[in-house]
Order: sequence, then C-alpha cells, then structure tokens
Amino acid sequence: MKRSYVAALASAAVATAALLTGCGEDDGAAPPDAPPPAPIDATPAPTTDARPVCYSGGGTPTEGISIELGTGESGFESLTDADEIEITAGLQGGYHFIGHARAEGIMPGAQALPPEQNPVTHFRLFRADGVELTGSECSYPRAYVDSDEGGYELPYGQLLVISRSEGMALIGEQVRITVEVLDGEGNYASDERELMVVSANPPDAGVPDASIPDAGASATDYR
Repeated sequence: MKRSYVAALASAAVATAALLTGCGEDDGAAPPDAPPPAPIDATPAPTTDARPVCYSGGGTPTEGISIELGTGESGFESLTDADEIEITAGLQGGYHFIGHARAEGIMPGAQALPPEQNPVTHFRLFRADGVELTGSECSYPRAYVDSDEGGYELPYGQLLVISRSEGMALIGEQVRITVEVLDGEGNYASDERELMVVSANPPDAGVPDASIPDAGASATDYR
C-alpha cells in the first residue's frame, strides 16, 4: 500500500513537470515557419512644407505666379516706378512706410489653416546707394483675401519700420522697395519699385515731423 502511494506521487510529479515544460515551450513562441517580425521604422514622417515659419526671403520664380508691390493701409493701391510713397512719423519716435501686395496664381491660404499652409510675404527697403534699411529680417505667414481687381491681396498693409534718424534722412530721396511671396506649396514670385519718399506728417499734425525733431530728443535716440 505504501509502495503504491509513493509510485502514484512519482507519476504525478512527472506529469506535472511535463505539463510545465510544454507550457514553457508554447507560451508566446512563434511556429517554426513564422516570418521574423518587421523592424521598427524610426524615420520621421515627411512634412508637406519644410519652409520655416519665419521667412527672410528667397526662392525660385514659379511659372504662372506673380506678385505686385503696392501701398495702402486698408486696401491695395498700385505703385509704378518714380511714384511717391509716404513715410509716416509714428508716436513712438520711429518711422514707417506701408507696403501692400497683390498676387496671381498663389495658394491664398486661410486663417483657419496651419501657418505652414499660408503664404508668407516679405518686404525689404533699400536706400538709393543700396544699403538695406529693413527693420526686421523675419516675416510670418498670413493668408490672402480675394481682390476686387482679380487674384488675391493681403488683408491690410504691412508696416516697414525704420529708425528715426534714417527716416528723417529719406525725405525727398529715392528708395527701392521689394516684395516676395512664397506660398504653402513653394510657389514663389517677387516685384520691386523705385520710389520717391515724401512726408505724410505736416509740421502741425501733433506727431514728430520729418523736418522738425521732437524737443529734447536727438536724431540718434531711436536707432
């Protein structure tokens, strides 16, 4: 009786070991003919536009794309070479021009779209001797709107800000203003004008006049 009990225990132990061994072989193991797992691709997904949000100009002209440089605070006003452009003395001591643009053939974008899908427009200002006076090297995307003349235009004029001393020196002088557009699909165009600078501020307008510096402020205080 004792021998039979011991033999039974031994048989149970062997069966349990076999069961455990079988579980260890089958748990999570792939069949012998299963293909190896695919490697993980760590390559980042491509973006639709690699243009930086801050754009400082440059591009390759695209056929069928054009942009026209103009002025105007609330609406586009055309400019031709040798036209006059007003320079305004601001209340904080600086001076500015107003640049505007009208474009054909671009993807106009929309305010609700991500920035990289909207066109970016970059203005630059040069003295007659070629020295650039542009106050900022960075322009940011902004959607265009339908133009009454066809195509698209900026929703409002853009300020080209320069220092007080430079602004005062430009009255009666010629400047060159350029504009570039690069839309969300990489379409590019540019335009420029040679213009004569006139003051937008009469001496009694209540703001710093181009010919009369503010009392107590030197011409270099606002560089």
